[in-house]
Amino acid sequence: MTFAAAAMLFTGCLKETFPSSVMTEEQLNLSSNALAGMSRASAAVFNRMGGSDDAFGYPGIMLWRDSMGAELPIYATTYDYHSYYAQCQYLGNWIVQQGWWSLFYKIVLNANLFITAAEGHEETDVLHYLGNAYCYRAYAYLDLARMYEFFKTGFSDLDAEAESRGIYGLTVPIYTENTTEEEAKNNPRAPFYQMYRFILTDLDKAEELLDGYTSSVCNEAGISMVYALKARTWLELASRFDSTISDTADSDLQTMISHESEYPELSKMGVTTAKECYQNALKYAELAEAYHTPLTKEQWYTPTTAFNTAQSSWIFGMIIGAEDVSGSWDSFIGNMSAETTYGTANTLYQGFRMIDAALYAQIGSSDWRKNTWIAPGDAGVASAYSKYKTLLPEDEFVLCPAYTNFKFHPGSGDRDNYLVGNVVDIPLIRVEEMYLIAAEAEANINGLAAGCEKLKDYLNAYRYDEPVYSTAAVYDMSAFRNEILTQRRIEFWGEGHVIFDYRRLKKAVVKGYSGTNFPESYRYNSIDGYVPAWSTIYITSSEYQYNHALDGKNNPDPSGYGIKWSE
Repeated sequence: MTFAAAAMLFTGCLKETFPSSVMTEEQLNLSSNALAGMSRASAAVFNRMGGSDDAFGYPGIMLWRDSMGAELPIYATTYDYHSYYAQCQYLGNWIVQQGWWSLFYKIVLNANLFITAAEGHEETDVLHYLGNAYCYRAYAYLDLARMYEFFKTGFSDLDAEAESRGIYGLTVPIYTENTTEEEAKNNPRAPFYQMYRFILTDLDKAEELLDGYTSSVCNEAGISMVYALKARTWLELASRFDSTISDTADSDLQTMISHESEYPELSKMGVTTAKECYQNALKYAELAEAYHTPLTKEQWYTPTTAFNTAQSSWIFGMIIGAEDVSGSWDSFIGNMSAETTYGTANTLYQGFRMIDAALYAQIGSSDWRKNTWIAPGDAGVASAYSKYKTLLPEDEFVLCPAYTNFKFHPGSGDRDNYLVGNVVDIPLIRVEEMYLIAAEAEANINGLAAGCEKLKDYLNAYRYDEPVYSTAAVYDMSAFRNEILTQRRIEFWGEGHVIFDYRRLKKAVVKGYSGTNFPESYRYNSIDGYVPAWSTIYITSSEYQYNHALDGKNNPDPSGYGIKWSE
């Protein structure tokens, strides 16, 4: 077994876990206590990927991804370190894109190392750690597949370039614990039908290992995380094979079916229709729901713990410990919270992270989430201060512009000491997503009325006061999908995964419109019915220098491919 290939491709990764690039015989025979430490080290890989103000691990990527959508207007742009995708520039062969690739493959690499090290162990706790490793690997590959596969953008020259390179349907290279050095040097991008079967195979293994197990910490997988990832994966496939969403649905489905007998080491999909994929998404979403309850109004709004401390609804999350804090600005809280005296999103630097004005206008008047952001009429008004649950004193509240968020709070409510305020938990999967997956799947299985009823039941039980939420304006499936996207954008604002919904539903990102609160240089729109060009990640040259199969099979550089809006 060799990991030299992995060391070559992911320079420096192994040093975070082991002192050498190839595992020694001693390291392959670790005790269960050592394996526990190794599992914790794997979780820590999510936390950092560099040393600059935009490179603070997976939370930094969450910010980048929300900057791709119409999610994160910023008040003052001077200190926006996540502007490139919002401004449609520097999206090709740059260090930012290299950071994405490196972080995800570090997660993969550490999972591979653990899978090898755990071989032969039968202790219950080690088997749980092994299930955790399979979940991490599936999580990483699902994100990679959804970020790197090229779909039509509506820009004819960009789409033709992708066609000429033969990259449609290709995701990313798969590296497992069995990949040899020679294989790694010429490892092609996996076709989607192989990649999604690989992900589901990892999740099948994790399901067996974690059956009945619930984790006591948010960054370790339990059985509900397996179910949640399966729900995400099956919804992704359902959307892909749905001919009312994608014009390549039928050909993609037939391609998947025709390759079902290949890769005997992988689980078979076992489906022949989009409806069956929706049925699987519904099944696993409801299984995950059984282990968690949605956030209550009190949990959502308690300023010392809301969205910085793992709660009942969290299926998976990150734990940023004191040892992970290296600075005040290069942190999720320093870039997202209006309440800190450090970082950029505060009254000093005015990099306030806001909600899109058009999205805010769609939040129902009795939706209690609405006071997460400052209403336009309340900005600068001292008498409105009591409406908002914030750590800010009144004299600082009045300095915040309309739409400023009070969703994310510094750890322990400490506004001033970044060594405390940046020590937070960050949600990556919440059970609320499962309810929305279930509603969307239900509509595609049993009809629009059934889906609307499921969506109403969820929102009225967990998100609305009187008057209750109504779907009276949802008159067809297109309108229903728009409503699902709207609810996802409200619920998961700032959590970094709504761009995947724009992509799978082929919905336009619209930042330029009359009344927009996006800065002038951010007002790019994408084309409805296509994937936003800037949301597909470029593979940097440092990767295809090592893996020659990537040479000539890269995604086109999407820099500048957006429709600039001006009044």
